Amino acid sequence: RQCDSLRLNKENIETNMQIPLVQGTLIQAYKREFQSDNTIDEAKGAAFAAAIAPLVHECSQSDANIIWGNMRMGSETPSFAEVKSALERNYECLRISCHNVGGVIDPLTSLYYSGAAPCVAGTVPTMPGAPVSSPTFSSTTNSVNNSSGGDSGPQNKAAIIGGSIGGVVGFGLILIIVVIWRTKRGKESRPAEKGNAPVFKAGEESDDKEVL
Repeated sequence: RQCDSLRLNKENIETNMQIPLVQGTLIQAYKREFQSDNTIDEAKGAAFAAAIAPLVHECSQSDANIIWGNMRMGSETPSFAEVKSALERNYECLRISCHNVGGVIDPLTSLYYSGAAPCVAGTVPTMPGAPVSSPTFSSTTNSVNNSSGGDSGPQNKAAIIGGSIGGVVGFGLILIIVVIWRTKRGKESRPAEKGNAPVFKAGEESDDKEVL
């Protein structure tokens, strides 16, 4: 019984560790499209996307490609709406919720930016031109089965999450080195942002305010 309890706690921790990766990807996608699209934000966005994309890939390869295609280094200005929808289509598979992730808010007004409020539980954004199949969970193996034909057991998912977080740390170290080098060379350039730095607010099912 103690082992079962520990296993459940471990799986809950693994699940919750995905939430800041999703939030980081969303906030950097918003900043890059609507506020600033400099090298620093591009690198941060790519780091978060590199961490969450493998987990989304276990649920939907096409959605993982959408996320990475928008957020990778060297990409054009990403579409926040595309990234947000691609992530939200896989919340059920990732075992997180709209309420867990929350929405992107203006810190001065504490209101959600337009189009950045939390999704509504029970609704799944559809991909244009493609049907969406909801994944199912096995109560015995706790694996995820979906139309891509892949199974992801707890050990495999733990390895993916661990590798993803390790990738973020490694990418962050590279980013720090690049920033230091660029600063010393006097070539660091940061365009003025068009708004206040966005932050996350926990989702509130009864609160659907947006900044129009």
